Amino acid sequence: MKQNNKADYNEAGGNAMRKMIIFIKEMLLKTFFVVLLLSSSVALPEQFAGGSGTENDPWLISRPEDLARIREYLGEAHSNKHYLQTNDINVRVPPWDEGEGWVPIGTSGNSFFGQYDGDGFVVDSLYINRPEVMWQGLFGDIRDAEISNLGVTNVDIRGQQYSGPLLGYGRGNSRIYNCWSSGEMRGFNTSTGGLIGYIFREITVEECFSLTNVTGNNYVGGLIGMAFRNHNVRNCYARGDVSGNQDIGGFIGLLAQDDSVFENCYSFGRVQGETNVGGLVGRNGGSPLNNCYWNTETSGQQNSAGGSGKTTEQMVYPYADGMGDIYVRWDFEDIWGHDTARIINNGYPYLQFHADLVSPDPPEVTIEIVTIDNVELVRLSWEFVTDALSYNIYASDDPYSDDWGEPAATVGAEVNYHLLPLEQMKYYHVRSSYQEAP
Repeated sequence: MKQNNKADYNEAGGNAMRKMIIFIKEMLLKTFFVVLLLSSSVALPEQFAGGSGTENDPWLISRPEDLARIREYLGEAHSNKHYLQTNDINVRVPPWDEGEGWVPIGTSGNSFFGQYDGDGFVVDSLYINRPEVMWQGLFGDIRDAEISNLGVTNVDIRGQQYSGPLLGYGRGNSRIYNCWSSGEMRGFNTSTGGLIGYIFREITVEECFSLTNVTGNNYVGGLIGMAFRNHNVRNCYARGDVSGNQDIGGFIGLLAQDDSVFENCYSFGRVQGETNVGGLVGRNGGSPLNNCYWNTETSGQQNSAGGSGKTTEQMVYPYADGMGDIYVRWDFEDIWGHDTARIINNGYPYLQFHADLVSPDPPEVTIEIVTIDNVELVRLSWEFVTDALSYNIYASDDPYSDDWGEPAATVGAEVNYHLLPLEQMKYYHVRSSYQEAP
């Protein structure tokens, strides 16, 4: 489930003078690489799937065992370690699929200090069953760390205090961005969140979202359970249902003695609780929530300790009262997108990287070398994808680049092939889209 997946190789016929390999690989849930290149082999180190742990050569994480091995590199002495995930990883496998399940990375006395880049992939089916133990999540405790571009999906977690699918407890100038979660999260004490349980002092959370349903006791939120002091949370949203006892919010449960800044966020899941219950925020110690909204109808809550309540008609495209009334000063050029077809995010604004995660199913791509008027061409063809409105064809000299640039061509929903000049060492991918062709 990723934009720049590594290679699977299949031999293809073609010109007898050169040997070509067809390289087709799914990108996210919709993209296949189609590549012409010379065959090669790479020897990988044994400890992780590859790499040396530096910024320019991060340790590669491709198996549950690689994730577990990160626990050997906790503490400030390993703050210079870098990790890069290379594929989706299902962690509900022995020995983490029974008993207490997954053992979180980092503890209260031995934090994760490194830099983890999920590269658009997911850790799937995370199972944790420790209702009497604090600091539960994929990562238990981080400090001065960074987690980015990572999904934690289909979770089934029971934790006590400071628990969330991605992270239980974050502190000390850590940054979390482009992360998301889905599944079921249950906490049995305080600070339970749909993505993060608790953040303490100067944490940055940007461009994240949660689809997780959350149940807890106190300080329960759709994205974050509790925040304490000097945080920056921007361009995030929560869609899951939230329930608990005290300080319950669709986005965050408790902002305690807080001077944090929350901007451009929203929630629309159902929210239920007994005391200090809010559509967006349960209880607020004084932090501003700038241009933040919750749905008064779907949440079942008319009040919140911050933010502005709106109806469904106001919050979903085409926004009944216009952009002057809602999503004020939101960046719809580089960060957010309008869900004009109401397919990607039920009509609510979506994070642009999210569109890639939920776009139409991948097309079945076929490559042929054809000759037309004595000119050799690459013919890319694919099966039509239900609900797709167009197909983008990209070309690059580097299949591992983070930036494939603008499409080489875009064709409409009724077209299922494209011809390109034959070039050695050229890489292609075809990507279906919910956006209409120009």
